[in-house]
This record gives sequence, C-alpha cells and structure tokens, in this order.
Amino acid sequence: MTGYPGRYIDPVKDEKQVYPYRPVWVSILIENGILVGIAIVVYILVNLIGLELPSTLIPIVNVGLIILPILLWLLLSALREQATPQPRARLPVVLIISALATNAVALPFIDLVLQPHRWLPLENAVNRVVGYTFSVGIVSEVTQYIVLRALVWHDLLRVRTDAVAYSVAAALGFSTVVNIQFILGQPQIAPDIVAFRVVENTTIHIAAILFISLGLAETYFDRPSPFFMTITLALAALILGISNPILSGLTNAVFSVRGAFPRPLVGFGYSIALLLITMGITAFLFSAAERRAQEVSKQES
Repeated sequence: MTGYPGRYIDPVKDEKQVYPYRPVWVSILIENGILVGIAIVVYILVNLIGLELPSTLIPIVNVGLIILPILLWLLLSALREQATPQPRARLPVVLIISALATNAVALPFIDLVLQPHRWLPLENAVNRVVGYTFSVGIVSEVTQYIVLRALVWHDLLRVRTDAVAYSVAAALGFSTVVNIQFILGQPQIAPDIVAFRVVENTTIHIAAILFISLGLAETYFDRPSPFFMTITLALAALILGISNPILSGLTNAVFSVRGAFPRPLVGFGYSIALLLITMGITAFLFSAAERRAQEVSKQES
C-alpha cells in the first residue's frame, strides 16, 4: 500500500504562514521616503551647489519629477503586488480613473465654478480654512471616494488594508493631475520648486485619503455609526482645507537659504510630518479594528 507523499503537517510551522497580501504601510513609507530624498537632493543641487540646467532641459526634468511618484508606485507597489500569493486586482485602473475624474470633473469644477482663488486668498485664516475645506477639500475627496466606491466596493475588498492600497492609488492619480496643472503654464519653473511641490501634493493627498480608506474598511467589514463614512470624508476634506492656506503661505516665498529655516523647507517638512502623523493614527485604528474582529471571531467559534 502506497503512503501519502505529501509533507508532514507541523501545526507550529503552519501558524507562521506568509502573509498573502502586500503590506501597504511599508510601501507607503518606502515610496514617499525615496520621493522626499530625491526632492532634497534636487534642492541641494540647485540652492546650495548652484547647479544651473540648460533651459531646454528644465521642462524635461520637471516632467520627470511630476511622474516620479507614479514610477515609484509602479516599481514598488504595482509590480510587487504580482509577486504576492493574492495580488490586488485593478490597482492601475483605480489610479487611471481617478486621474481622469480629476482632470475632467474635479479640477474644472473647482477652478471654473467655485473659483476659490478669487475669493479666499484675502480672507482671514479661519475663513480660508473653512472655505478651502468646503471647496477644494470636499470636491477632491468626494471625487476620489466616488471612484473607490464604484471600482472596488463590490468585489475587491478582502481585508481592511485593501482599502488603503486602493485609496493610495486614487490619491496618486489625483495628485499627479494637480502636479501637471502646476507646471503647464510655467514650463521653465525651477526644478527645486517643482520637486518640493510634488512631495507636498503627493503626501498631503495620501494623508487625507487614509481617513477615507478607514471609513471604507470599517463600513464594509463592520457596522459602525451611519455617520462614520461621512466623518472620515469630512476629516479628509479638513486636511486639505488646513493644508492649502498653510502651504500657500509658506511655499510662495522665493527659494533662498538665508536664515535658519527657509519658509519652503517649513512647508516641505509640514507635509512630511502630516503624512507620518496621519499614517500613525490610521494604522493604529486599522490594527485595533483587526484585533476586535479577531476577538469576535474567537468568541463566535
């Protein structure tokens, strides 16, 4: 009689199975860490070393900086996703549809209908935060939420961190279009300014959408308050509402190394700190939700 040729099942080893999904928090840190490092190198080359590029190369370098976040995401997230036992489907589709919705709906509605640039810059700080929250913030975050709800809600959410992965893809699509709009009318703008603006837009939009990912995950996997999704959307919009006037006040100054802390560097540091703080808060909340789900599952079994 022939015995079963399979391996012996060791219960201790089987409990240490490889996590089948790509760990999204690490990917966010690595991709944005590289992006920040490249921006700092560009700033040093231009402002401290005094590197001057030929005028014909400046638009090419600026375009490279604009698409850098997506290139890093493709290399470190989208491609790595295919190497996992259970890859997430349609991630590039979410990014592309988010970019198209941003270009076709969100930005035209903000710039041509709401026109916050015409009535908000001269208001006081509180009115600017409120105004940007209810204009730029709400339109931006609701656009990304609609894209996520339409593309991933019905069949692509398997674990809570799936919401994070898809939300980051949507944020990258949105922020890339914003970055493109920034250089369209000024192709000869200095690369160091573009590098900092790319980091700021990318990190702030990711920071904001992490709250939307939390709302999506909890609404899908749990039964929170009926207003939970609305609250997370409001928090995401508030992040943009606060960040817009802060960054406009800090980064509109001329790039200079005079003084201990040039204002553009303060804005740059603000956007990085905002992403790290938001990641810490949302990662903790995701982890707490997972622990609660595991405890409920154990009690039911």
